[in-house]
Amino acid sequence: MIINSIRAMFGVLCLLAMMASASVAQTVDVQDQIDQWNATAARAVLVLDKAVASNPALESLRNDLSEHRAAAQTLREAGIQQAALLSTQLLALGAAPDNGASESVEIAALRSKLTADLAQANIPVIEGNVAYSRAVELINRIDTLIRTRINEQIITIGPTPLDTSRWGKAYSELRQFTRQIMTELADTFSNPVSKAAIIQRLPVFSIAILIAIALLLGLRSFVARGLRLLTAKADNHSNRLGWALLLSALRIIIPGIAAIIIAKAVEFIDITGFHGEVLVNTLPELFVVMIATYWLAHNLTGGHWATRKVGIVAPELQRASHRIVWMLGTVLMLETVADAVVSKLVSSPESTAIYHFPITLMGSFFLYRAARLIKLSVAAAEQEKPDGFNAAFLGTIRRVLKTIAIVSPILAALGYFAASRFLLYPAIMSLALLSTAYVLFSMFVEITERWISPTKDGDKAQELGLFPVIFGFSIAFAALPVLALIWGARSSDLTEIWVWLNEGVSLGDSRISIKSLFIMVLVFSLGYTAIRSLQKVFRNSVLPRTSLDTGGKNAILSGISYVGFTIAALAAIMAAGIDLSSLAIVAGALSLGIGFGLQNVVSNFVSGIILLIERPIKEGDWIEVGAYSGYVRRIAVRSTVIETFERAEVIIPNADLISGTVLNWTHGNVMGRVKIPVGVAYGTDPRLVEKILMGIAKKHPMVLHNPGPSVVFHGFGADSMDFEIRVFLRDINWMLSAKSDMNYEIVRQFAEHDIEIPFAQRDIHIKNIDVLADALKVKPVAE
Repeated sequence: MIINSIRAMFGVLCLLAMMASASVAQTVDVQDQIDQWNATAARAVLVLDKAVASNPALESLRNDLSEHRAAAQTLREAGIQQAALLSTQLLALGAAPDNGASESVEIAALRSKLTADLAQANIPVIEGNVAYSRAVELINRIDTLIRTRINEQIITIGPTPLDTSRWGKAYSELRQFTRQIMTELADTFSNPVSKAAIIQRLPVFSIAILIAIALLLGLRSFVARGLRLLTAKADNHSNRLGWALLLSALRIIIPGIAAIIIAKAVEFIDITGFHGEVLVNTLPELFVVMIATYWLAHNLTGGHWATRKVGIVAPELQRASHRIVWMLGTVLMLETVADAVVSKLVSSPESTAIYHFPITLMGSFFLYRAARLIKLSVAAAEQEKPDGFNAAFLGTIRRVLKTIAIVSPILAALGYFAASRFLLYPAIMSLALLSTAYVLFSMFVEITERWISPTKDGDKAQELGLFPVIFGFSIAFAALPVLALIWGARSSDLTEIWVWLNEGVSLGDSRISIKSLFIMVLVFSLGYTAIRSLQKVFRNSVLPRTSLDTGGKNAILSGISYVGFTIAALAAIMAAGIDLSSLAIVAGALSLGIGFGLQNVVSNFVSGIILLIERPIKEGDWIEVGAYSGYVRRIAVRSTVIETFERAEVIIPNADLISGTVLNWTHGNVMGRVKIPVGVAYGTDPRLVEKILMGIAKKHPMVLHNPGPSVVFHGFGADSMDFEIRVFLRDINWMLSAKSDMNYEIVRQFAEHDIEIPFAQRDIHIKNIDVLADALKVKPVAE
């Protein structure tokens, strides 16, 4: 006992020492982080109070604060987890003894240590909350300051480019920039060392340029012609589609490789100086715009791939639209070069407005032409195939582009240079983005039509289903961030949205974020797939080997579905980290609403479960409910579907089947009794009638011999002696057919034996017949 106590005490002391060292190390790390956060926050407050830092400096400071905010969030979550762990350990020790009660020294020391560690673990949570809130406040202040500056810049009026007195100065600055480039080139070639280096690199440069030219001119044309031949000779549409898609991809790949080679070759030769390097640095961006323009112009305005043209313009407008796409791409390239030159010129605002004004006029002109071309294309498309949504959507785009094309040069001429640029160039890039999205969507539709729906006949839209709609929404969703960046959103704004989605919203003690939602959907999808697979195995392999009827098999499959989906839903919620206990209050509130507003739905659901377990009716049964009679085709969660003999489907709530009266002809078995009444004239031998009817009943193949048929002499009616055949059929579903067969046989045999089937005859007596006859006499017409 003593040795065991010493061992236990030694273990507790070791555990306490380890926890103490870990707490000290954690405290030091936390304190370092807090000191860094406080320093960054103090610097941010100082910068914001002065409000003189540039926007790039503010963005850099904002990034630092975002990192500190993420670290504070991590520290807070770690503290919460640590506190939860310590609370669980304290709970495992049980409640502290009451006053006067004794407790072992080891347990008391461990309880004291855990209590102190719990208090220490709450410190990072508090510090993290404070640092997080402070970072959020400072980030919001930085965002507000940057947006205010951008808005002020847009609405600020500057010098007008129409002031001719300033053109000379702008020309002189541009000429000076050109001379500086030429001087730098001359100095490079006049320097023996630089000249020797250039001569040494010249062969590599020349070979690279020749390869790029070969790719752009020779190989591109050769590959394009070869793929066109392969497309034309393809034996089926799918092969043609594959070759055409490869050709469309090569229209980006080959020029892209050539552009990379040219950019690397110019960088390798290194003949430019400080000012010439400005133009060299713009080459990658220029090549990107050029290649994108080339691909878009070809695919959007008459690019032949597969068996049709991808394009939103009519065939007669293809040439004009191709030219407009190229001119708008040229405007973007000129604007890129102008921005780079102006950034190095350190020119005056007057010169900057003058440099950009011709590009603005050119962009506005071709943007207006693009709007007019959209109008003509929509008119042509409506005549061929009316489509209200596309016409309305394109009409809205056309009006917006036309307005921007008119307003932008006017604003630039009045001196609102920033506002003009803010409208014009985002509009051009947005038009390019929407056109690219349309081309991708058209390609996807063509692919799905041939690979998912390869037949040429039938309704393609119905065969494709929701695939085009889902892909269209996916493209639109992916284009939204790009569209936001085009129209002035900062990357930090998108990052902030992503942070908000990752943090999610609080639900009790849990948080629901995009990550948790993704995990929830993924786990439920896996569970759904597993349940469907299990149902398939039971349906095809397990249940056919049993003696259960169709209704029992369907009940088992439905039970697997209900239980499996419930387990999958619970597993998905737990995998997402959502505490079900936190939903107790919400569930309590919903239960009140369910009790009043959804009581019928719940009643039908419970009744459906009772139908599956108790099985008073099952699928395939012939039942009568109220005025409806037919076969049970499906027992769902809320209702049961009955197919009548007229092939109409009657949907009956499950609660009506449980609480009401239901006649089930085939509940226990399909055997059932049929009554066939018949009357004979008075004077007929009743024993002969009995013999004939018994023979008819015994000869029918559906009639059972045990219990056997019987003939009942009901009595004497007003017009006949009434008999009735009573037989048990092997399958009650053949009731009408059996009755019809026996009625035909009764008519035939009664005719052979001269037995009359009487019918009711009535004598009509009319009172005052003389008065009625006088009233019906017609008076002669006077001549």
